[in-house]
Amino acid sequence: MACTDSIVTLGICNDDVSTSGLTLMQAAGMSPKNLANIASEQYVQGIALANVKKQVAITLLRNDFISVLYANKIATALSEPIYDTSTFIPGVDMGLYAGARGVVIHGISSGKSKLRKRKITQISCYPLTSGTADIQIVDIIQGVTMITPFAATFVANRINTFAIDYECQNETVKVLVDNTAINFSSAKITCLKGCNNTMPNPCAWADGWNGLEAVKSEGYGINVFFKCHCDYEQLICDLATTYTGKLIWLKWQELVFDEQLKTNRFNSWVVYNREDLPGYISSIQNEYNRTFNDLVAGALFNMLKTYRDECLDCRGVRVLTNI
Repeated sequence: MACTDSIVTLGICNDDVSTSGLTLMQAAGMSPKNLANIASEQYVQGIALANVKKQVAITLLRNDFISVLYANKIATALSEPIYDTSTFIPGVDMGLYAGARGVVIHGISSGKSKLRKRKITQISCYPLTSGTADIQIVDIIQGVTMITPFAATFVANRINTFAIDYECQNETVKVLVDNTAINFSSAKITCLKGCNNTMPNPCAWADGWNGLEAVKSEGYGINVFFKCHCDYEQLICDLATTYTGKLIWLKWQELVFDEQLKTNRFNSWVVYNREDLPGYISSIQNEYNRTFNDLVAGALFNMLKTYRDECLDCRGVRVLTNI
């Protein structure tokens, strides 16, 4: 679950704890019964309606927030290139092995970034026999070595590609495949350390794993695609108790009232005060805009300077955009 999901919660029964202290049920005009009266056949249930509008509210705030970072040239990660580790050599059979072999990714970091995350986006393998086997991601999570397996069906003599979205938790992560019953081609590792410890890219470099130890340039049939991602959403979570909690809370109310105004349901709650709803919505929009502009003009840039993060450039900041 993304950290933004818990900033504001619904506030019904055993709902997750709100990190901002705000829930939708605390807002005027919000109740489980009212939500149920608004929900059309698209949502069926009021809680389903509320959960959809919550995700829209988070998305809209995220877009507003990141737009300010880019407009002020604070966000340094304007693109996220994807790198890969290996080149397949189909004519070279690496044979069978009673265990798992593959690639080790070593992250490159200055140690100054809380926002910079490394993600594996795709794993390709070149099997020489068909069958099923586990692909394993070996990572260290909170000091404990964790193996995340992915059951894979392989077709021989072709590149087999598996799309994933895995965020590395440790600087060093292994991507292995069980070689017990399936043999794979050679995969020459090309994403290496350079001469004099220079690096091929600013994100990571790779070597191989033969089941027992690291080897310099053999990936045992695996090519790993990865990228470095600046998680600007973390900034939204860090501001939950000051600004962003209120912003999500307001945007969520606005979207629910907008649904009430436009629903095809016809009952006393939908009809009641229908002519007043545009005024309610406009009032909430204005409060959202004021709060967002207070954030941008005041606390945001002072807070960002404390990060000293490679994903941020706070030199010579000046506010360029308001909403």
